[in-house]
Amino acid sequence: MSCFFAKKSTVEPSYKLNSNMIYRYKLDYCDRDGDYSTRLINVLYLEKSDAVNRWFFEAETPDGRRTFRTERVRCLHNIKTGQKYYGVVAVREYLKKNHMIR
Repeated sequence: MSCFFAKKSTVEPSYKLNSNMIYRYKLDYCDRDGDYSTRLINVLYLEKSDAVNRWFFEAETPDGRRTFRTERVRCLHNIKTGQKYYGVVAVREYLKKNHMIR
């Protein structure tokens, strides 16, 4: 299923999924199979892969740590501030400005 036509997934309406973890972001993401999902995440760091000239970021999710490609992000929503970042350039620049680069 293509990212552009997939049904939007639902996610817990609150940024506090359980009593142990508060998530800072809601991420709308298209995976390698073209499936669209919404996840709660905390970004740990940003990294550029010189071998493939792509930006990735590592994030804590309710399912554990995951790696995401910046070009697959549809929207990064900062739950605390309400700001939303759309598209690869806006997401990458926001992450570069606000998170550690490895």
